[in-house]
Amino acid sequence: MHRVQYRVVETVDPVLDLLYENPARLLEKRYAGYLVFLFGRADEEFATWFARNIVALDSLTGSDIGGAIFASRIKLRVHSPVGNASPRRSTAHLRNGDSDIDLGTIHRISEPLIDSSGRSRWRGDEEEITAMTYATDDIARRLGVLPDLPCLVVIDAVPSDEIEVMRLTEYAMKDLIPLVREVVHRFRGSQEFQPFFESLYRVQRLSEKRHSLTEEIAVRHRELQQAKRRVEYALAGVPAEARKALVEANVRRFRDAVLHFPPAARNGVEERAAQARSLQHQLHRFNKTIWSLTRYQALPWPLPDGAREAYRRVYATHVRDLLSPGDEPDVIDPGQCERTMVQLASAQAKTVDYLLEGLPTTPEMQALVDRQHAQHCGPIERQLEDMHSASKQLDTEIEEELRRLLAIDCPSLKTTFRAIARNKRIDTARKKAGEGVLSFSAGLLKPETLIKLWQFLTSH
Repeated sequence: MHRVQYRVVETVDPVLDLLYENPARLLEKRYAGYLVFLFGRADEEFATWFARNIVALDSLTGSDIGGAIFASRIKLRVHSPVGNASPRRSTAHLRNGDSDIDLGTIHRISEPLIDSSGRSRWRGDEEEITAMTYATDDIARRLGVLPDLPCLVVIDAVPSDEIEVMRLTEYAMKDLIPLVREVVHRFRGSQEFQPFFESLYRVQRLSEKRHSLTEEIAVRHRELQQAKRRVEYALAGVPAEARKALVEANVRRFRDAVLHFPPAARNGVEERAAQARSLQHQLHRFNKTIWSLTRYQALPWPLPDGAREAYRRVYATHVRDLLSPGDEPDVIDPGQCERTMVQLASAQAKTVDYLLEGLPTTPEMQALVDRQHAQHCGPIERQLEDMHSASKQLDTEIEEELRRLLAIDCPSLKTTFRAIARNKRIDTARKKAGEGVLSFSAGLLKPETLIKLWQFLTSH
């Protein structure tokens, strides 16, 4: 446990949220194993004994084993804070003048109750209160030990599908401190302990770096999306839109397209629109005539009798006005129709090019867009490229460290506890782990590394 701390909360039983979201935050640090004491509503005497002996237990477990005590009711003997040693916020307000206190009314205090020398950091009048919470049954249910209350649950830091459970009775309580002392001594003294957990902590540190980098990458991606909003990607399509509008003889759409060009190109937009209106009739005839000839070309050739006269009228009314006078329309050979459409399209393109003269081309507008993108997005994209490269490197380092880790026999706190308890003829039970066990295990590693470690352990 290393340091006894008064972990307090803002809402009713939010300890469950902390426990399942981030046990390391609740327990202050990550540990090589966990001793979890659970007491029901009828076990106040056991819970109170633990409150009296918390310093001794803390000293026994040292800095490598995490301890958590969950009790429905527990009496706490506290000192009213005075002077500079007082916490940042009031510890509690007695409800209705009685001795019960709802943990939901207690605010977070970050200062430890006991200093490094084991002395209380609080001074003042001593007062005994009873703390209440209804989280114990829920935690016991999730761990799968509700029928065993009151009990001690021994959990390994690395994922496992089983836990060790010791029911707490008056008889068991007498042997508890000697038992914990011997378990911790043998656990820490095993040959594999130091190299295994040093390697595991390296995995943890690499995992934290990887987790932080992932969060930074997500932030950069959001920044990139914001930067892209400042880039006018649609500009690259403006020249094509303006050309299409003229081909379809739509002067209003042509004018709107010109207004999307850069400021210098927008000068004289009304004059360009006026020129387009003056040639609108010609543009319309080009478009309609090419469309008509396309329909005729799709018919069977030689043209049927019913289509021949209409085909000749198109030539007489439109083709000869738009092109230089040529041969008479040939209703037998479709090649003449195809050549005429090519000539019309060429003449149409010349008129359109005349109206577009001086406006930026598609390649020029694309270059403008590329410059905007490089200005607003380029630095972020380069950062993301470096971050993704660093992320891959961290993944490689984590995997290599996990392989080294798996080459070492994993020290097990629950196995050590089971062996010593059996030797002392103390009854314990091996149980299938409930869903809450991985939450404690997650206190050692970040979720993504925990998953990788679990995959390694189950596949090797």
